[in-house]
Amino acid sequence: PVYLPYLGGLEVLAGQLLGALRDRGHEGSVLTSTDGSDPGLDVVDGIEVLRTDAHAVIEARDLAGILRVERETWERVRDVQPDVIHAHDAAPSLWLYVRAARRTRPPIVLTLHNVMTEQFQSMGADLAGLRTVLRAADRVTGVSPDVIADARELEPSIASRLSMVMNGVAAPARPVAP
Repeated sequence: PVYLPYLGGLEVLAGQLLGALRDRGHEGSVLTSTDGSDPGLDVVDGIEVLRTDAHAVIEARDLAGILRVERETWERVRDVQPDVIHAHDAAPSLWLYVRAARRTRPPIVLTLHNVMTEQFQSMGADLAGLRTVLRAADRVTGVSPDVIADARELEPSIASRLSMVMNGVAAPARPVAP
């Protein structure tokens, strides 16, 4: 939903993942929503980050804004030409991309970090958008048994494409004291 320098567990994890992939010779790019800052292209730790106002336009039900962000999202993916899209949770930018990507697109791997139905319902959001992105994903992973069970219950059709991949933790740089 947002990315560094906004600090949260998901943002730090995504930054570490992108750094590790870059160290292995891969290129990465981020498409995210703003955290109240201005939309636009940014660079964080050598990674290009396109920030859109997807959350704001969807929440405001701003049709012109939704169509604009959908177009910006599609254009960014078209320009970057990724081999794979790795989405974290069912953020508005993923929903807008799925709406725009009616043609050939790279595979989507969706990693769920939360029990998404609870998160959506706590915000008063409709679960239809969540079902849409779950069905559109080529592979869905969840970080815990509860996350997996929630996704499977909400959208049973993804069962064969659903697996658990728990978050890894990097070993400390120095020995840990008792």
